Amino acid sequence: MTQQRPEALTCFWLGMDHPEFAKLYWQILCALPVGYSVIDAGAHIGYYALMAAHRLRQVGAGLVFAFEPHPINFADLQRNQQLNNMSNLILIQKAAADQTTQMKLFSSPLSGAHSLRQFPFHSNSYEVESITLDDFMVHYSTIKIGLLKIDVQGAELLTLRGAQQLLERDRPLVIYEEFEEGYRLFNYTTTELRRFMNEIEYDLYQVDNFENFGDVLAIPKEKHFAFTTKYQKVFAN
Repeated sequence: MTQQRPEALTCFWLGMDHPEFAKLYWQILCALPVGYSVIDAGAHIGYYALMAAHRLRQVGAGLVFAFEPHPINFADLQRNQQLNNMSNLILIQKAAADQTTQMKLFSSPLSGAHSLRQFPFHSNSYEVESITLDDFMVHYSTIKIGLLKIDVQGAELLTLRGAQQLLERDRPLVIYEEFEEGYRLFNYTTTELRRFMNEIEYDLYQVDNFENFGDVLAIPKEKHFAFTTKYQKVFAN
């Protein structure tokens, strides 16, 4: 359920927006060790967070931490959590970033295109709280994260830098969006992000590749999964 235009979200709810991504996401959830939890950074109105919460409830263990700073999206996320009665879904109205502070979130007419940097189509802005995932996880020190999903409109590297201790401790799978146009507004490149992941011993696989962005699966080098064989491995240049 959403306060936003239902017709604009129909294909999203039916899993038609990124079908290969949605399929892979479910495969990853099914491969997680029992008891491991999930972080969804940039949860929007909850499609992937609800999918994860449903799967973890099936196996009887694990939490989903969903970060969404935009007030309208967050209200929809809360409503969808309540409608689906997902008590294992923890909602956080903050932006996952590389600092625990206050930041400006630029708001787009498109509900999935809000960003911590201003694009030409952004119309207004909000002051929001940001937090590093490392700071956040201090309060959940006994929780092990098995999957980190990131879709934060250009702030992917910021989120990863703010989660470096988590990445080194739990070695979760990471699935994120490569978005060169957005990265430039944050003063880094796709190559820099790939190098960061390579330096902490992750292999990268291209899940899909659209005109301006693509989805990437990052797997710790010491782990192996059969579902990676269909994807092309990518390298830092």
